[in-house]
Amino acid sequence: METNESVLIKQLDGLSLHLDSGHRNHPPTPAPATADSSAASMAELKTKYDRQLRIWAEQGQAALEKASICLLNCGPTGAETLKNLVLGGIGSITVVDGSKVEVGDLGNNFMVDESNIGESKAKCVCTMLQELNDAVKAKFVEEYPEKLIEAKPSFFSQFTLIVAAQLPEGAMIKLDRICREANVMSVFARSYGLTGLVRVSLKVCFFFGIIRPVLFLEFGLAKTRKEVFNHHDI
Repeated sequence: METNESVLIKQLDGLSLHLDSGHRNHPPTPAPATADSSAASMAELKTKYDRQLRIWAEQGQAALEKASICLLNCGPTGAETLKNLVLGGIGSITVVDGSKVEVGDLGNNFMVDESNIGESKAKCVCTMLQELNDAVKAKFVEEYPEKLIEAKPSFFSQFTLIVAAQLPEGAMIKLDRICREANVMSVFARSYGLTGLVRVSLKVCFFFGIIRPVLFLEFGLAKTRKEVFNHHDI
């Protein structure tokens, strides 16, 4: 006769086998790795952009990473402007330029080299900028900005900000109207040697608590500046 103790041991052994069998047939579901991966990604970003996060914090960096920038003309002024945004972690960039790399570009544009002569300037600059920060989405359009402004104004509505460098005055004014209608911010830059100007165009701006429209070129262009608009970016 089996004692109560031996019966209890058999029951426990059977229960153990049942649990082992169930464990093998139904392995535990692994915990999702999304939380860990998100934490690791955030830690990497904090290390990568540590210095600027101290200035505008995570909210500012998040806004930067969501922004989409379009550069018109990728000469030295435009290329250097976009370089700083790319290094800062801007979300995406689009470079628009219909010209080819020339010998003269080698002395003032760090985004091209001798091997690029004769190639699309937009493509070369875009490729170099992408190498500076592979987290930034980059693409290019081989077209002259003036033609794009005339033929396809709706193209600009997809961006957060338009940076236009070395545009003629007429094209600047047309682009400003397009951007205002699409509620897209625009920055116009022009340089000539040690002389230059930057114009920020917004639909509405806040200035010491007063809301007023910002009129593009509201004071007109001084006659002394006409020379600036008729020369190349150097």
